[in-house]
Amino acid sequence: GFAGAVFIAGVSDQRMLLVWIVLVAAGIGGLLYSLFRGGLAERLRRVVRPEARHGQIGAIAVFVCDAAEEVRELGPKASALGTITIGVTAMDILVGICLYASFGERVPFLTLAAAQCAHAIVSAIPISPNVTGIPYAVSASILHEVAGIAPEVLAAAIAVRFLMASAVFWISFAIGTGSLFRPPRFSIQGELFDHLASK
Repeated sequence: GFAGAVFIAGVSDQRMLLVWIVLVAAGIGGLLYSLFRGGLAERLRRVVRPEARHGQIGAIAVFVCDAAEEVRELGPKASALGTITIGVTAMDILVGICLYASFGERVPFLTLAAAQCAHAIVSAIPISPNVTGIPYAVSASILHEVAGIAPEVLAAAIAVRFLMASAVFWISFAIGTGSLFRPPRFSIQGELFDHLASK
């Protein structure tokens, strides 16, 4: 996503683009290592005590600590899961390219990567989840402004992606939990995630 944003901003020198990607990847990698392996999360947890969890910054710090603990519990599986996540994300972008090509539109990989990255960031904000449509509008505006995709093509492509993603997501979860042809065993999505993570 960051590489796509740099590409959209107009870095003419490909070597400079590569330098940016390497620097950002190293920075993110160092931060993640500090959080998940280097003990930064434990020190942060000692600073942010339960009785002092007030405001957005405190909530974010607690979230980071909780996420770090969950990742650490994955142990050796964390690297493999990270690699799978990157591979699946790249495949998702390629599927998006094919979808727009079926409508007669050519969208560069990095442009679609930037649009989907913006979609993911906006959808993670509590006031603008996917159901509000705001993340889709953000990604559509990037594709419209940068790649010149017509609004009617964007509407059709977003509808197809939304329906297919929903179908794949819920069918996969139903199969994974054995509830495809019988009532669901979990009333809360968090319980379902915990169940799948324990397998």
